[in-house]
Amino acid sequence: MKIRAQRGGYDESMAAVQEIEPTWEALEAWVQANYPGIEIEQLFVADYIYDARNGWKTCLVALDNHAIAFTDGRPQPPV
Repeated sequence: MKIRAQRGGYDESMAAVQEIEPTWEALEAWVQANYPGIEIEQLFVADYIYDARNGWKTCLVALDNHAIAFTDGRPQPPV
């Protein structure tokens, strides 16, 4: 699954795209690595938009109702 952090603009965000496993655990690990010290109990993923610029069926990754990243799909739910 591709993931990009919420940044100042689209180009800046796309320049830092990373590939992670499409699992909830991998998403949590990415969040903890990119936002150290953050409590992830409020982490959620929601369908967002189809983005023709990159061809993603974009999902919003949010924490405490603040967008922190976008993915090109939904992670598998936690086990």
